[in-house]
Amino acid sequence: MAFTDLEYKVIKIEVGKFIDHIRPPQNSRIEVDVIYNIKEDSVKFCELRRVWGVGCGVANLAQCVNFHSQKSPILSFRQVDSLRDG
Repeated sequence: MAFTDLEYKVIKIEVGKFIDHIRPPQNSRIEVDVIYNIKEDSVKFCELRRVWGVGCGVANLAQCVNFHSQKSPILSFRQVDSLRDG
């Protein structure tokens, strides 16, 4: 089940604060950066790294998944090595 509009707004604000806190300095972001994507019921964190001669490569770092089936929604955090879909 996808996030509600209110959940989406709150998540976007909180994740935005977190990403701003862990991002590398402005002058390094052309080489490496941290980005996120909110899709349906999950938030995926990725590392964006320049690959010379190819362009940019994206590596999944972690994913938070919302389980609406519980009485109160919970977010489960999984590191990239436990993600099956890469």
